[in-house]
Amino acid sequence: MTEMVYGAVPVRDGEPILPKWWRTIDKWAMSCILLLFAVGMLLGLAASPPLAAKNGFDSFHYVQRQAVFGVLAVIAMVLTSMMTPVMVRRLAIVGFLVSFVALALLPFFGTDFGKGAVRWYSMGFASFQPSEFLKPGFVVVAAWMMAAALEINGPPGKTWSFALCISIVLMLAMQAAGSSDPQVYKDQVMSVANAPGEKIYPGELAKALQILKDGGEVDYEGATAVELIGPGESAGSYRQIKIEDGKITTVQYR
Repeated sequence: MTEMVYGAVPVRDGEPILPKWWRTIDKWAMSCILLLFAVGMLLGLAASPPLAAKNGFDSFHYVQRQAVFGVLAVIAMVLTSMMTPVMVRRLAIVGFLVSFVALALLPFFGTDFGKGAVRWYSMGFASFQPSEFLKPGFVVVAAWMMAAALEINGPPGKTWSFALCISIVLMLAMQAAGSSDPQVYKDQVMSVANAPGEKIYPGELAKALQILKDGGEVDYEGATAVELIGPGESAGSYRQIKIEDGKITTVQYR
């Protein structure tokens, strides 16, 4: 986003990676993230000891865990920021696919830790919530698809995005019908994509599957405001453009 507004910072050939990283990084964004982490630690110091004592842990049990995982997150963020855009895209695609499959398997192998929603995998020493990894991966993958579709002779990014939305809707329909038989779950496609029901946005597939498993209703919005109005027809939001003299201009959003 910073490069979109202010322009990309020139990169010098042969420059060492650390000086180049420090010169090109968005220092304001990095500072805000570190400040947010520090504020979270302070709040944890103030609020978590009673909860830790209630659950039979040391007073600063949750603070220590937050510090460990926070430091690991900062390291991962710094390492990712040193990657090239191509490497980030590849990592996001792999992460998105793995997280998507993990979300699909949650109803069979996941756990709710007594909270009622099956959103985690228990690994003994820690828990893993696939939806938290799906979110950044989905953002990068969706952005890549939309950008690639605008290139000359580029891939059909819009078609791929639509196929991804359809796959998610079908997964929700199977969960609602309790069957993988197309003759059974086809009647649930319209109900999971449209109102009424709790709105489901990107990264909330596990939440949707749990709601349906518990007998509730969902309204899948996704990233494109999916709304089905008939067999094969979608009323999702889209941009109407006009190409004139080789230039693309936006007519309106519908």
